Amino acid sequence: MLDTIRGLVPCDIASYNEIARGAPPIVVSDPGNILDEHAAAVFESLAWQNPLIAYYAETGAEHGVRFSDFLSRRELHRLDIYQLVYKPLGIEHQLATAISAPGTGVIGVALNRCRADFTEDDVAMLDLLRPFLQASYTRLTELDQAYWMLTALDEDDSTRAVLLIDGGGTILKATPAAEQLLQAQAPTQLPAALQTWLAAANTNQAGRCDVSLVFAHGRRLLRARQSHAATDDRLHTIVISVVRGAELRLGAQALGLSRRECQVLELAGSGAPATQIAARLGISTRTAQKHLEHIYRKLEVTNRAHAIQRVLVVAADGATRSPVARADTTGARSSTYLDEQQLREADPARPKKPQPVSGSTARARPDRFPLRKRSSP
Repeated sequence: MLDTIRGLVPCDIASYNEIARGAPPIVVSDPGNILDEHAAAVFESLAWQNPLIAYYAETGAEHGVRFSDFLSRRELHRLDIYQLVYKPLGIEHQLATAISAPGTGVIGVALNRCRADFTEDDVAMLDLLRPFLQASYTRLTELDQAYWMLTALDEDDSTRAVLLIDGGGTILKATPAAEQLLQAQAPTQLPAALQTWLAAANTNQAGRCDVSLVFAHGRRLLRARQSHAATDDRLHTIVISVVRGAELRLGAQALGLSRRECQVLELAGSGAPATQIAARLGISTRTAQKHLEHIYRKLEVTNRAHAIQRVLVVAADGATRSPVARADTTGARSSTYLDEQQLREADPARPKKPQPVSGSTARARPDRFPLRKRSSP
């Protein structure tokens, strides 16, 4: 495509560029490899000195502009980006057009010349080409998004609900099953709980969050995890599934919860308050609250979110150690398994686990209501 553009608007170098703050620029040029590793790093730090990039970022304009529309040759030569990037390449004149895309960055095509400036006819020709560039970009973007979603769907035969998220937390694409679970249609913003969880990926060197999130949405308990497919830094693929009651009951029973406590926890996991739990089970609100207190005490947690996570971890892998959620610097939460001693070191106020009495000094616990010996008649 760049070769075709160069045939219609003569230039020495043509390039496709994606520029975003805080991310390495993407530059594809014809002829290729115009920027070595050092020059690319310099361009990344100085890209926003380019008046054309700054203009498109501020205005979102859809017409072609040149260096000479903003700066004289003398003013251009004073810029660091000219001295360190353009001058070594012999570039003196540039004509560019931008492609509309979500986000705060700038995507466009830049044409560069070493001698004569671009004419008004050159600008008009690039403006005529812009709709075709926009259509090509949109089509390629849709194909790329479809690829990542299909890759996520292929991970597991049971996977049906998949979301494609951009860096700003917007759902770009969603399968019908995912839209049904979230009760929303793309494009739209992620639920707040998912946005907070996904922020953990920004601090992960691998660019993805390996800890799944269990959250209540509507009257359902859902689990979110990032797809094993490696998307780029600007896209995230999330798989949504329903947490089944049988899964909760399996983990709850393994942790010693009673049948009634399992029922209470299942309803609590769906977000139901104590009043609704009581109404569903035909018990008083006070009894429902007491059941929750007993559940928290048995699982050694302080709220229903941690209780659900505790039960699901045990259901998934049979773990017998206590998961403790701790906040990292971003406010996101991750699960860590600690033994009893480590738990007490992390929380000095934590009560000590009662130790069994053994040895010859052990005293048998008397019955609560001992039978009285009957006197002889």
